[in-house]
Amino acid sequence: MSDIRKNYEEMLSEMKKINSRLEELMEDKQVQEYLALDGRRMELEPELLNLHTDMKKEEFSKCSHIWIPVSKNVDYYEGRSDIDYGCMKCGLDQRVLSVSNPEFLSDDDKIMYNYLCQHYAIHQGIKSRTLCNLDLAHAMYSKIVEYHPEIDDVTALKYFEIALDNMRNIRVTDDRKESRVKRLMLKPGFHNWGGYKN
Repeated sequence: MSDIRKNYEEMLSEMKKINSRLEELMEDKQVQEYLALDGRRMELEPELLNLHTDMKKEEFSKCSHIWIPVSKNVDYYEGRSDIDYGCMKCGLDQRVLSVSNPEFLSDDDKIMYNYLCQHYAIHQGIKSRTLCNLDLAHAMYSKIVEYHPEIDDVTALKYFEIALDNMRNIRVTDDRKESRVKRLMLKPGFHNWGGYKN
């Protein structure tokens, strides 16, 4: 018997044993429940993604946007620079438009990318000139609104700029910075209190 035929017959025998065991398992109520739930989960995933997409688009379109500079692209050869803005309220971020291949974006970033391609949202709302990490700006805005629920955007932006200026210019200990990170619910190890880099 050739080695090829021998391997084939061994594999065929193993496959028959596997199929037989699978048939036995299919009689088990827990396995049946698992398969039913897994099938339902697979049905729900695309529907959930569609609803999430619609929800984010609605959030972006209803937001009155407070734009902050989040990155600066300098072209030294042409002598110009472009500033990307992010909204501290809804998180809409122009930087997603700078990627070379949108297919590599996360699902949420793809939603932003498609929304920004269809809507030139930067014309809506107000703009700050204060450079900031978008996660930090969003966290600070959330705290401002938590303490002042009826605040208008112009006042919220002023509060943000003053608080950020204080954070940057008043020296504090590392423990105090760590406490600030927790209070603002930023990612552990956050240390970007300065300008652009995210």
